[in-house]
Amino acid sequence: MGGCCSAQPAAAADASVRGVSAAFVAQFLAERVAGEATTTQINADVVLPATAARRCAYVDLLGDQRDAAGRPCVGAATVFVSHAWRYPLRLTMEAMLAWAARRPPDSAPVYFYFDLFVNNQHEAVSLPFEWWCTTFRESIRSIGSVLMVLSPWNAPIPLQRAWCVWEAYCAVSQAAAGVTLHLELPQQEQAALREAILADFTALTAALGDLDVQRAEAFKPEDRDRILTAVRECVLSLSLSLSLSLSLSLSFPPINFMCLLARTVGANELNAQVAGGLRGALLAMAAALVADTGAPDPLVPMEGKLFNEVGNALRTHGDLDRAEAALRRALASLEHHFGREHADTAACMLNLGNLMGDRHRWAESLEWSRQACGVLASVRGPDHELTIMAEHNV
Repeated sequence: MGGCCSAQPAAAADASVRGVSAAFVAQFLAERVAGEATTTQINADVVLPATAARRCAYVDLLGDQRDAAGRPCVGAATVFVSHAWRYPLRLTMEAMLAWAARRPPDSAPVYFYFDLFVNNQHEAVSLPFEWWCTTFRESIRSIGSVLMVLSPWNAPIPLQRAWCVWEAYCAVSQAAAGVTLHLELPQQEQAALREAILADFTALTAALGDLDVQRAEAFKPEDRDRILTAVRECVLSLSLSLSLSLSLSLSFPPINFMCLLARTVGANELNAQVAGGLRGALLAMAAALVADTGAPDPLVPMEGKLFNEVGNALRTHGDLDRAEAALRRALASLEHHFGREHADTAACMLNLGNLMGDRHRWAESLEWSRQACGVLASVRGPDHELTIMAEHNV
């Protein structure tokens, strides 16, 4: 979002949390967005000149106008869009519209909180940081959904921008209150993801596992530290209060240590929340890309291979229930398409054996490992690394 390139993220405040309709976004895309112009360029070439006389937000120019669908162009926001201004705006808007098009037919009309339109681009947002930890998070909760547009799939820019990570945190940390985090890839990235997840799904999960907000960038370097402080204050105030009480009992309070503790605790919480939420959503997205009933027939046999990798990724990150469901689905698909005496089927059996060991279901672990060992010895040979692994398990 705008916070990914400007000083602070979009302010969802004051006179209602406004958004623009999907039909308005489609019209703006068709009429005002040329080629690969980035959001930053469109702001400079279109939004700022159009609003210069009134020095207002773009939505203020729309008034009571209606879109091509006959609905008001401006309404109460239903989804907050987190994106990077370095993207071509066309890709971001196409992703937004694709997400909106998949909503159930009986859903309420989509209104995007899109900072390019909703924020006054002539005025720098200057608010106390406590505001971002309270009012901003509450605004996210009132909207109820955050849509993060990711590109490129293997190094998403929002995961490298501190404010975008903060926006994701505001979603995943309020999941219990009903806030949902949605991920959307531009169409050209979906094609690349579809190919990559079958070749090396671990590269995708490794990228998410490597998320570290302390390495994320911010327009103002101090904002990154403020984000860590906000996380600390939002979710770990009690622990830090106890630590502070301890430090005050010393002759020389270890101020540097306390600052480091605040940074570390905040970063750990933020990384855990955001990486966990993004990983789960991206795994689901990857699965949907290949398991989609509308996928071409040649992709159907790949479903088993995909879910085998998904199951492994979930197991690696400790989500054992979902890992087991994914691996059992993978095994059923692999057996159906390739038969039981196949190396891919045996590899899935071996993964199930490892998972059952993690779950302390030793008899099942032994049985799956034995079955895998028999098949692998036959089709791969006794010296293959997977055969040796299976024999070790047995």
